[in-house]
Formats: sequence, structure tokens, C-alpha cells
Amino acid sequence: MLTWNTVPLFFSSPLPEIKTIQMKLYSIFPGIFFCLLAMASLAQSNEGNNSNTPAVGDTDALYIGGTEALMNFIASEIKYPQAAVDAGLSGTVYVSFVVNEEGKIASSNIARGVDPLLDREAMRVIMLTDKHWNPAVQNNKKTASTVTVPIRFALD
Repeated sequence: MLTWNTVPLFFSSPLPEIKTIQMKLYSIFPGIFFCLLAMASLAQSNEGNNSNTPAVGDTDALYIGGTEALMNFIASEIKYPQAAVDAGLSGTVYVSFVVNEEGKIASSNIARGVDPLLDREAMRVIMLTDKHWNPAVQNNKKTASTVTVPIRFALD
């Protein structure tokens, strides 16, 4: 059963436009929680800028089917590595990636990891979502944006 709570995040941001973000925490089954935090990495337009730096969109990149569909997909695909269970490893892995103008994952990295076993599993599942994203839109133009998905591994 999928349940969720909305958790407001307050933080000091170098971007004045981004002060509060709503994060949804999902509990798919006991012991593993997922939450989605979508935040663009820049507060300025890319117009006139030839760099590939992602910009804040009028609408953020969104998994096709929405956040609930993404969480259901993650829940169906993620596997808590047995070696991590045996070692008693738990924690939250933050996977950041850029959704480009075509809705594909252009680059990805572990923004904050726990252990290589859990990091690899979180990255593997996120990479399965490639080509299943609607890109961000800014000034009626598709643009790249950064998405961060925290995946919490917890042992009961």
C-alpha cells in the first residue's frame, strides 16, 4: 500500500527564488521509504547562454504518470542488496540527475551516498527511468533541469 506525507523543507539557498520545497515521503512497504525532491539548479534563464547548465523551468521535469507513478516504479524495481542487509547498512541515498530537453537523463551522480552497495542499487533503479520524463518548460521552451531523488534504505 502506497502512503505519503508532505514534508516542507526549509533551507538557506543561494537561489532567492527557492526558499521552501515540498517533499513527499512515500512508504511502499515496511523498511524502505522514498521521497522525491525536484529542484532546478539555477534561478536564471538560459536564453542567450550557450552553456549546457540546467535552468529553472516554469514547470519542473516530471516523471510520466506523475510522482506516484515514479514511486510505484521504484518500489517494484528496487532490491535491498543482501550484502547490505547482512552488513546492517541503512541510510538515504540522494541521486541527482539532469533531465534534458528530450526527457532523457543526460547525466547522473550520487549527490550523497551511504555505501557503494546501496548507492549502486539506487542509481540502477533511477537509470531505468531514462526516457520516461517530461522535460521542464521555461518561457514555453523545453529546457534541462536537475532532479534529486532521495531513496531511504532502512532495516526493521
